[in-house]
Amino acid sequence: MVYLNGEKILSTEDFTVAYEKKDVSAAAKKLLRKGSNTLAVSCHQSAGGSAW
Repeated sequence: MVYLNGEKILSTEDFTVAYEKKDVSAAAKKLLRKGSNTLAVSCHQSAGGSAW
């Protein structure tokens, strides 16, 4: 999940082993403020092995 200024802007159930680009909605872009913004990312692994 990805949050911008406290609002969820992206959630996915995808599995990946590499970096990916994801588009955000126009509504999410409207959350951007002049000056400082806060971007938070939450990642969870619920199954499978992890080598990192």
